[in-house]
Amino acid sequence: MLSNKIYNHFLIELSKYFFLVLFTFSIIVWTVQAVNYLDLIVDDGHAVAVYLKYAILNIPKILTKFIPLSFLIALFITIIKFEDESIASFETSWVLPKNQPEPLDPALHVIGDKGSIIIESSSMGMQVQTEKSFIQPDIANWPTIDDKVEGCLKRNLDQFIDDCVNNNKPIVDLQKAFEVEKVVFAMKDSINKKKPINL
Repeated sequence: MLSNKIYNHFLIELSKYFFLVLFTFSIIVWTVQAVNYLDLIVDDGHAVAVYLKYAILNIPKILTKFIPLSFLIALFITIIKFEDESIASFETSWVLPKNQPEPLDPALHVIGDKGSIIIESSSMGMQVQTEKSFIQPDIANWPTIDDKVEGCLKRNLDQFIDDCVNNNKPIVDLQKAFEVEKVVFAMKDSINKKKPINL
């Protein structure tokens, strides 16, 4: 079940990522500009105090420029915390560039304190380079072999049909599928209503 403190946790995580991103970008730009301001001492002959004044007074200007970008970057990182203290991060986007080498960019990370499972399935081991493009064809989800669709998605459908025909108990039964859909609809409902949804 989802914790009723999701929003508080989300705000804390959002703030942490926001300030982390803001500080990282700002310190990089400030360092570069501070080096450039050394010309005030070397070329123009000004005192070190003038150099420090320019460098320090430039910090608010840098921070204000990176606030919108830092907020957007932090906003893309959303975390849901469950009652058993496990956490899950859900990210989805169908907006991919036209020159994306693979049709999808899916990933699954399961990380624990004693081990982890990481699946990066965007690259499936096959790469095709031509004069005009570079692609990584799908050879696992729904590849076409001998004019027929194969792959793991077809296998799921075949398994479902086989369970129905032979009256076998499915690996993922209707109750488990229903619970997953409840979480998905709760996430959408939470976005629309702008408030936490408890399950």
